[in-house]
Amino acid sequence: MKLDPILDALPAGIAILDRDLRIVAFNAAYHRVMGLPEGFARPGDAIEKIVHYLAGLAQSVPDEARRAAAERIAAFEARRGFVYRRPLHDGRWVEVVSTMLPDGGQVVLHLDATESQRKVAELAGRVAAREVETRLLRAIDGLSTGVCLYDAEDRMLLCNAAYRHILQLPERIGAGSTFREVLTSQIDSGVASLGGVPREVWLEERLRQHALPGDKTFEVPASEGRTLQIRDQRLADGGYVLTVTDVTQAREHRGEIERQTQILARTFESIGEGIVVYDSNRVLIAWNERARAMLDVPAEMMRVGTTFDRSVRFQVERGDFGPIPNVEAEMARRIARVSRPDPYSDEGWRANGRYIVSRRTPLPGGGWVTLFADLTERKHAEDALRDAKDQAEAASRTKSEFLANMSHELRTPLNAVIGFSEIIHQQIFGPIGEVRYIDYAKDIHTSGTHLLQVINDILDISKAEAGKVELREGSVDVGRTLAACVKLVAARAETGLVRIEVDVPEATPHLLADEQRLRQIALNLLSNAVKFTPPGGRVRATCARDAQGRLCLVVSDTGIGMRAQDIPRALEPFGQVESALTRRFEGTGLGLPLVKKLVELHDGTFELASEPGKGTVATVRFPAARCVGS
Repeated sequence: MKLDPILDALPAGIAILDRDLRIVAFNAAYHRVMGLPEGFARPGDAIEKIVHYLAGLAQSVPDEARRAAAERIAAFEARRGFVYRRPLHDGRWVEVVSTMLPDGGQVVLHLDATESQRKVAELAGRVAAREVETRLLRAIDGLSTGVCLYDAEDRMLLCNAAYRHILQLPERIGAGSTFREVLTSQIDSGVASLGGVPREVWLEERLRQHALPGDKTFEVPASEGRTLQIRDQRLADGGYVLTVTDVTQAREHRGEIERQTQILARTFESIGEGIVVYDSNRVLIAWNERARAMLDVPAEMMRVGTTFDRSVRFQVERGDFGPIPNVEAEMARRIARVSRPDPYSDEGWRANGRYIVSRRTPLPGGGWVTLFADLTERKHAEDALRDAKDQAEAASRTKSEFLANMSHELRTPLNAVIGFSEIIHQQIFGPIGEVRYIDYAKDIHTSGTHLLQVINDILDISKAEAGKVELREGSVDVGRTLAACVKLVAARAETGLVRIEVDVPEATPHLLADEQRLRQIALNLLSNAVKFTPPGGRVRATCARDAQGRLCLVVSDTGIGMRAQDIPRALEPFGQVESALTRRFEGTGLGLPLVKKLVELHDGTFELASEPGKGTVATVRFPAARCVGS
C-alpha cells in the first residue's frame, strides 16, 4: 500500500510503523533513499528485516553488523523518537528521523543527506584550509536547507541564502556575528516563538542547548505557525555547522496522515458489520473489533501484518468450517478463491454457535474487503417461523379433516329429520288434526334444510382445503348450467322484487369442467347477489371470452356492496362482512370462499370488485385451455 500522490512526490522516504514495529505503509521514495531493491520491503514486514539487511551491506564483519543492527532496533523499541545520520553501503548518507504516533506506531522520515553531507564536509574542509569563501557559498546557496558555518568562538564564518531567508536575518547579521547575536535577531524580528517565556530565559536556554557536546537535532516553533528543524553538528576544529529546515509542510502531511488514520479507525469501529481489509499480498492492513469478535479469534490474529494464510489456517484447524479431512487442500482452495478478481459470499454456522454471512469484494490493484454479518438471531427467528408455519398447516389439515368427518356424521341423521318433518308437514299418512303441529313440522323442515346446506358447504370447503376434492371433468354447456341456476334462485328473487338478467352468446364455447362444481360456483354467486340486493334492484349474469381467450363468468348486482378493505375478509371462511344491513340475512360466510376454492381447482381466478351502496361485481376467469370448441 502506498501513500497518497502528494507524499509519493516528496524526495524523502516515508514509512509508517505500527506498535509492533511492522511496516504499515511507505511512499515511492522509500526504497530509493534507503538503497533497497525494488519490492524488498512490503507492508507487514518487521523493520528488523530492513535494519539487518542494511547493516549487513554496510559492515563486512558479521559481529559489527549485528551490533549496529541491534543499536538501531533498540532506538525504535525505545519509543521516544530519534534522529541520526549514517552512511549507507553505496556511499550515500541518510538521515533518519522517527516521530511517535498516538497509537504507539511511528512515522519515520529517511532524508538523502548525501549532498548535504558532502557540502558540509567540503565547507568544513575549505574553512579549515581557509579556502575562498565565495566558492563555498556558491556550493551551498543552491540548497533549500539553511546552512551556516560557525568557528570555535561561535562566530559566523558564512551562510547560504536559505539560512538568511528561513531565519529572516537582517543585513547587519553576517560574517563575524556571534551565535548569540543571531538568536537575538530572531527574537527581535519575531521569527522565534518564545511560547510566553521571557526573552532572556529563552535565549539562555537556547545557548545552553547549543553548548551541549555532540551532534544534536531538534525542532522549534517559529512565527506564522511554522516549525523549524535544527541540526547542530560539531567539527573537528571546534567549530560547527548549523542547518535549518522548514518542516512545517512535512509535519502537516504527517498530521493529516494521523488524522485520516484515526478517522478510518473510528469509522471501522462504528460500522455495524465486521470488516477486514487485505492487500494484494494477502496481508491484513485494516480491521475492526466487531470482526474479531464475530470470528472469535485471538488478538494476535487481528494485527496489521498478519497474513490471510495464517489466519485462515488457524480457523480451519480449529474446526470453524466443520470437519476438514485435508487441511492443506482446504488451504489451497481458500487461497485460490481469494486470489480471483470476482466477489463472492459465504454463510453458515460457526463453531462458536453463530451464523455468520461473509461478503468479499475485490479492491482495485489487488487485495479485498470482507464484510461479516451476524445473522444468528434472524436465523433462529426464521427457523421458529418455519416451525410455526408447519404446525399451523398441520393444524389446518387436522381441522379440515375433522370438519369433513363431522359433516358426514351430522348429515346422515339430519336427512332423516328433514324427511320425517316433510312427511308430517304434508300429512302423507293421514291428518294430524292440530294445525300448530303442521306449522311446527314446516319450521323443522325449513331449519333442517338450511342446516343441511350449511353442513354441505362446510364439507365442500373442508374437502377443498384438505386437497380431497376430485373433479369429474367433461364438456359443460355454461349457458345451460347458468340458466338452471337462475331457475333455482328465481323464486327468492321474485319474492325480493329483484330482476335477474342473463346474457350468454350462442357462440360461447363449452367448458372443460366438473358440471356439479360449476353449478355450485354459479349458484353461490347468484344466491349472494340476490340475497344482498334490495327490492327494485337488478342482478346480471354474463359469460363470454375475453381478449386472451379466457372464458369469463361475471355476476353483478346493484346491492349493498362492501368496502374495498372488507373484500379479503369476505373471501375467508366464516368471514361475512358486518353491517346493519347484512345482519338481516342469515349465512355462514362460506359461499364466496367455496367459490374461490372451486375456481382455483379449475386453474381459474376469482375477483371481487365492490363499493358500498353501488353493488358488487364477481368475475370468474377460466383459462383458454379449458375452452372446448368455439
